[in-house]
Amino acid sequence: MMREFKLILFYRGDDREIILCTGNVRFNVTENDTAPMTNGEIKRRSKIIDPFDKPVGGLVRITMYRDLGTLPLDVPLPFGYRVEPWVEPMIPAYAAAMAVAFSDSPELEYYPKLSSQDGCLEMITEIASLPGFIMGASWLIFFNREPCGLVLTGLSGTRGEGIIRLVGIAPRHRRIKVGSQIVTKALWALRDRRLDTASVTISGVNRKGIRFFRKNKFQAETAREYL
Repeated sequence: MMREFKLILFYRGDDREIILCTGNVRFNVTENDTAPMTNGEIKRRSKIIDPFDKPVGGLVRITMYRDLGTLPLDVPLPFGYRVEPWVEPMIPAYAAAMAVAFSDSPELEYYPKLSSQDGCLEMITEIASLPGFIMGASWLIFFNREPCGLVLTGLSGTRGEGIIRLVGIAPRHRRIKVGSQIVTKALWALRDRRLDTASVTISGVNRKGIRFFRKNKFQAETAREYL
């Protein structure tokens, strides 16, 4: 049985939605409201845009979903690791962990800010300002005193589901499954908020990331291409 995939193409003037089904392609074209906006309206709208929705150049991003009904046990992290809850004064440490976590990412080409700690600081600040950001389900991971990973989550107001906005682990800490454990911790926190589903959106060029989330029982549902 072939799954239905949705591909949304974003243009400057309109959104074009393509539904891909068993050999058939159906085009649904919807025009956006193109009425002029004031500078204040543009500024307010720009504040609620996920920084990962602003890639440089063409990029396909895949949204994957997971049911929260059955989750693995939330076990403690290995010896030497600890998690710290979200607090704003720790944002620079989050940025440091993010910069290291994405240092070998194929997404650097599409998100130049990932290549510097200052750029990561800006992206994290933007994510934390998104509507539905969940401070109580976002953590920074330390190995001894070294910030080596992070997970940021949110809530979709339109779909009523949890969102993993960002997860990253420094390369030398990945083999001991710290990433899977922090994702599990985040999923339990979303479930505790009586959510039934969680989603994550990941760039199509990040094949390791897609395999990681598949191993954690996420399934691809939709894809968006940014032109």
